[in-house]
Amino acid sequence: MMPLPPRLAQWLPQDPAQRVFVGIMGLLLAGGAAALLLSSPLPLLPVVAGLGLLLLLIEWRLLYFLLFLTLPFSREVALGAASASMSRPNP
Repeated sequence: MMPLPPRLAQWLPQDPAQRVFVGIMGLLLAGGAAALLLSSPLPLLPVVAGLGLLLLLIEWRLLYFLLFLTLPFSREVALGAASASMSRPNP
């Protein structure tokens, strides 16, 4: 592989944080262009999922808050008559 000319190499990001930023911006631009061409917001889904995953990897405590937010939507599921239960049986 040929090395890049020094003039071109100076424009490439050197810091890992800058590379992550450039990668996210590239995904956002590509997803936005695809969304415009297809007239659908679905191509932006990988960008949103990637940003969410990156946020959860950086600040993992947010995952617990997201799990607590899902509690109101949960349902109790009966496991059958043989399941262990702490409640009193009905008379």
